[in-house]
Amino acid sequence: MTRTSAVAKRSRSKKNGVTAAQRKAFRELLVSKRSELLSLYRHDLKVGQASLDEGTEDLVDIANKAYNQELMLQLSDTERSMVFEVDGAIDRLDGEGFGVCSHCQAEIGLPRLNAVPWARYCISCQEKDEKGMLD
Repeated sequence: MTRTSAVAKRSRSKKNGVTAAQRKAFRELLVSKRSELLSLYRHDLKVGQASLDEGTEDLVDIANKAYNQELMLQLSDTERSMVFEVDGAIDRLDGEGFGVCSHCQAEIGLPRLNAVPWARYCISCQEKDEKGMLD
């Protein structure tokens, strides 16, 4: 195999700047993160619902239990949202969009993907999104 054909073959094995081996590693990370989040979601939801079932006697106990229940349910909502983000990343991994910014279509850097494999935006667009400036 010539050097030119080896380079051509290597570039074909990349999809949006991510090699097949990296895609496999990202898939394993994403599936693992999804399982972890679902486990946390189920736990928080169970704890939040269990606090509804407990009888309380005074107003302080009622207020504390209401606060704890709300906190657990908010945590479960956050984890549920993260599961959706991870699912979206798995879908992009199967399709064409993994490693590409959903807004500007630029490649998302490998260091960012290693840190946040479910990232939808490049760093620049993520900063704009956090400031509410993304179109």
